[in-house]
Amino acid sequence: MAAVGSRTRRADGQAKVTGTARYTGDIRLPGMLHARLLLSPYPSSRIVGVDREQALATPGVVAVVTNGDLARLREGMQDLLADGVTRYAGEPVAVVVAESEASAADGLDALRGGVRFEPLPAVLTVGEALADGAPLVRGVGEELPENEEAEAHAAVAAEKARAGRPGNTANRVAFSRGDIDEALRTAEVVVRRSYTTPRIHQGYIEPQSNVAAVDPVTGELTIYTSTQGHFYVRAETAKALAMPQQKVRVVPMAVGGAFGGKILNFQAGSGERCGSTRGVRPELLSRSPRCCSQGTTGSRASRSRPPRS
Repeated sequence: MAAVGSRTRRADGQAKVTGTARYTGDIRLPGMLHARLLLSPYPSSRIVGVDREQALATPGVVAVVTNGDLARLREGMQDLLADGVTRYAGEPVAVVVAESEASAADGLDALRGGVRFEPLPAVLTVGEALADGAPLVRGVGEELPENEEAEAHAAVAAEKARAGRPGNTANRVAFSRGDIDEALRTAEVVVRRSYTTPRIHQGYIEPQSNVAAVDPVTGELTIYTSTQGHFYVRAETAKALAMPQQKVRVVPMAVGGAFGGKILNFQAGSGERCGSTRGVRPELLSRSPRCCSQGTTGSRASRSRPPRS
């Protein structure tokens, strides 16, 4: 109890106030590649075609990656890139990989003209999504893993009711404590209302960011990342790449704000692509301040978007 009421020195305080703290965006490795994401402008659409020619002709661009290039990661994993259809505005569709941030940005601009979308009917409210005959966000057999969100937040006490769920219900989780019926029966006043809120985002200053490097001798993968859950990052990356967890090393960097939004970076992960596209060359996946100010940071790629600044 000696700590109660006493001042506690922050472990990272000196590094932050002196400017010596290292963030993921500070990492620079020899031969590092930079990646930029092409995001869907539609909440629901079919990807008609992806013409990579102009992007690949951009000086400094070394690859344009789509879902088809990551097919071996699909089994048991959520798709890192849209798989022929987009399901929310801001879903990553393709990745431009280049030798510099400027080349990646130029390649992304060139790629935009080569991607064709066919807009599809979308459900934009919970009521629309649950209505009979509503367009399905995910078809039969395309549902997300049951425990994905629960695992990410270390939930331990949830009863899941799977039977008979509507097509657009991802899952149903029931928590119970006490006798609800008795509490309602004996309450002096019972108020029943339906409330809605706008989508929200944590609004952290530092964008989601990863740097991944493969050791050319041992094949071990090292990931420098802005994360609140480095063991979860290690487990998910190892699963995606079918690697032993002891071959994946995660270095949690200083975090420039997170508030629950950086347990696992939702955009296509640099570790997965580093291991599947260029082999031994490290790669950076990061958002520049310019891109961040345009509202194309993790706030869009992670399925929620704040007002543009």
